[in-house]
Amino acid sequence: MRQSIVEKIEEFGFKHGSGESWVACPECDVRSPRPLRRANDVLKCEKCGCSASVREWLMHGIETERQGKADEVPADTKITKAGDGLGGAVWKIPAAGKFDFFLLFGTAWLGITAVVSFAILAESFKNRLSEGDMPFLIIVPFLGVFWAIGLGVFFAGLKGMFQKVEISVSGGEFTLKKELFGRVNEQRCALESIKSVSQVVFYSKNKRPVYGIQVKADKKFKFGSALRDDEKAWLTADLEEATTANRKRVVGSYEPEERGRKDYFSVVIPDSIKARALGALIIFAVSILFLVLGLFVMDTGFPSTVPTAWDAEELINFLKDLFSSTFRTLWLCFSTLIACVAVYLFFKALGERGQEKRIEGNEAEVSLRTYKRGLVLKDRSFPRSRVTDIRATNSGSQNGRPMKRVDLIVTLEAIKIAGWMDGDEADALVAEVREALGVK
Repeated sequence: MRQSIVEKIEEFGFKHGSGESWVACPECDVRSPRPLRRANDVLKCEKCGCSASVREWLMHGIETERQGKADEVPADTKITKAGDGLGGAVWKIPAAGKFDFFLLFGTAWLGITAVVSFAILAESFKNRLSEGDMPFLIIVPFLGVFWAIGLGVFFAGLKGMFQKVEISVSGGEFTLKKELFGRVNEQRCALESIKSVSQVVFYSKNKRPVYGIQVKADKKFKFGSALRDDEKAWLTADLEEATTANRKRVVGSYEPEERGRKDYFSVVIPDSIKARALGALIIFAVSILFLVLGLFVMDTGFPSTVPTAWDAEELINFLKDLFSSTFRTLWLCFSTLIACVAVYLFFKALGERGQEKRIEGNEAEVSLRTYKRGLVLKDRSFPRSRVTDIRATNSGSQNGRPMKRVDLIVTLEAIKIAGWMDGDEADALVAEVREALGVK
């Protein structure tokens, strides 16, 4: 029952969260109108025969719009490219100089936070100082969270407005320089260590992903989220061409040396129980902070008497107290609900300690199994003849790392294996299972 509710929520988000009307084949990029199908239904490309979920077709359709060509420089771009005299190239991205969304949001957030902070602290001094009740150990950390968010967003806006970026590919090295208010931050790596140059999701704006450019080597170099879409597409293609000519092409960190169908296989599905438990504890701590604030800082405000006459002052005081008490009650109920959810998620993660999820196969079937101490807790099997592929699709980002959804393609349905997995681990899982299935 729980799983069906989760699936219904995901399906609702898929139907109403994207206005895209075109999809594209993940393998050959053939575009077609978006079908009126469920997200987990499978589409088969008439040109190349690729079978993938409708969700993956839609995501790839969005990605194909970001593909550019190295020799097609966008019109009116302020990005300059020049040779360095040593056979290399230098790209310079000037400061945007625009009052962007982050700066506007950060300014508004800080302004509101300043007004609210002044009102709360003034009220605290006025009503509680004489009583010796100083709840600053509660108020200051609570307000500090909002100040930290506002300052962080405001600083991101300043970077987008005033930061200059310089990229160079020369002498066997890739160099990224970022300059903000005269302070220069320089990063570099060997060209041969670069694995890919691509666009990845940096954040979301109005429920749509905002992409930036990522050069992936032993570490990741990120920049360019404030550029126009056509500038990102061109610069990504140009950097890919420039670096490819001077580095070893790496097909993938997990590409197997030999591919061949295996009659029997068992592959572990990565699962980060510690990360989920830590996330639940953080949510619980925040909800407890909100509960303490509602219980000990907010005024109860319960109306003591109901006005018997139409006296304006009494009526205003009654409505004010009624609003305060209603708001406090809703605040406490919501905080309690979040705390309960956090406790459930934490103990759910603890309950999965020692469990191991695997994709296993033999000559007749492919199974998704959950083990604990050698015993099978869950088992879902499919005829091997119906399992045609396993695929990974971008589902977002976490702490700057791409996260992916992994689906097992079973005839005309995509069976979810994981909805939020580290991108590198998802690619490794897909490569290993594909090798075992004999899928090219």
